[in-house]
Amino acid sequence: MPKSVCLQRRQFIVFDLETTGLGRTSDILQIACVCGTESFNVYMKPTCCNISISASEATVLTYIGSVLKHKGKSVESLPASDGLQRFLQFLSQFPDTILLGHNIQNFDLPVLIHQLFKYNLLKALQAAESCSEADRRNL
Repeated sequence: MPKSVCLQRRQFIVFDLETTGLGRTSDILQIACVCGTESFNVYMKPTCCNISISASEATVLTYIGSVLKHKGKSVESLPASDGLQRFLQFLSQFPDTILLGHNIQNFDLPVLIHQLFKYNLLKALQAAESCSEADRRNL
């Protein structure tokens, strides 16, 4: 059950992850989000080199020869730790926000938390955020 939050004076950050698969330990390939007129997008290199067929079909992302491609075109991609740090910097611009997305409680947030923990950045999220989360499925 989501926490009850006061929406007055709160901003929403709508975000989504694209990953190498459906597991909570999947690598993050892309983080995209928007808050008002500000947007953020970063592509990240997977550490596992394998993107599941179903994930590739859904995201149109492939990773061939150390090159991440979206719809067959190369995209600039960062190591995961750098991409995650940039995401945290984006979040820090918006204090007292609500993260909003589809199925984030069951998928996006657990994957994000796993990756932040893996790169020793979880405390940075906890320090930078005063965020709540809302899953579109529960609204």
